[in-house]
Amino acid sequence: MLEVTDLVAGYGRSAVLRGVSLRVPAGGLVGLLGPNGAGKTTLARAISGLLACRSGSVRFDGRPVHRLRAQEIVGLGLLHVPQGRLLFPEMTVQENLEMGAYRADSRAAVQQGFDRVHTLFPILAERRFQLAGALSGGQQQMLAIGRALMLRPRLLMLDEPSIGLAPLVIDEIFAVIRRINAEGTAILLAEQNARRVLALAGSSVILESGRVAAEGTGAQLLADDLVRETYLGLH
Repeated sequence: MLEVTDLVAGYGRSAVLRGVSLRVPAGGLVGLLGPNGAGKTTLARAISGLLACRSGSVRFDGRPVHRLRAQEIVGLGLLHVPQGRLLFPEMTVQENLEMGAYRADSRAAVQQGFDRVHTLFPILAERRFQLAGALSGGQQQMLAIGRALMLRPRLLMLDEPSIGLAPLVIDEIFAVIRRINAEGTAILLAEQNARRVLALAGSSVILESGRVAAEGTGAQLLADDLVRETYLGLH
């Protein structure tokens, strides 16, 4: 479904990604691991059209998308939940979700989106008239994911969804990610929480200094002592 090949991208004169390749199959869940500065966020931004690719390619369902604008990529069903959530804090929960449904073709489709989000995150139904900026960090992350789900994405990219959250909230977020994937949405999950990702993802890619340092299933990566200690920080 998603194929990234030899991708080079960066900021100014600095290349952050140096020939990254990965693949997310239809309905798959692929983890993207690596320390701060490894290039995870840059890769997500390049895939979603928020950052220009210098060379290489990004294909979605076999179609090249690396020259498309971000809104065109969204229209194909590839949605990005960025690190930091980037909500509209002075708007209500419901208004933020409505913003996510701006491309919906009917009121019925918008209502279906509300129903799905409220089923996954009941607290958002309870807080629908509350300002997004007044939510807890965990609730804001739920809202950011819910906003992306309003357009029923075929592939969802999540950038550090657990950052700054309490363990119990992280449990809830990861349970919902598993459910979204089980319902047929492919997921690319960029995270520093290696243990959780390896337990959840079908396969994972480890980035280091803008390059793919290792890839494989959770069992394969955990069986490699060098990978465990050097890239995952596990002993």
